[in-house]
Amino acid sequence: MENKVVLGLSGGVDSAVAARLLQLQGFEVFGLYLDIGNHEAREDAKKVADMLRIPLCISDISDELEQKVCKPFTEPSKTICGWAIMAAIKTMLQIVQKLLVR
Repeated sequence: MENKVVLGLSGGVDSAVAARLLQLQGFEVFGLYLDIGNHEAREDAKKVADMLRIPLCISDISDELEQKVCKPFTEPSKTICGWAIMAAIKTMLQIVQKLLVR
């Protein structure tokens, strides 16, 4: 397969259906679960990935989320908040890049 896609896999119906539709269209699908501490959702994502036979990368971002997103939002400066969001996006893009290079 030439076409690869990384899909945020939550374990819910929407992301499961999106993953299957992409498979049916010929895409090689990689699941990405950004773990923020919800054990039940993480297990649901694993079940969906197993059912669809797609690799699943689970990345624990709870500490980074707290430090780079939540904590800065308690600061009065909107500039700090903007930088925090950009840091979170950068982290997600790094994970996606690693998945697609495999």
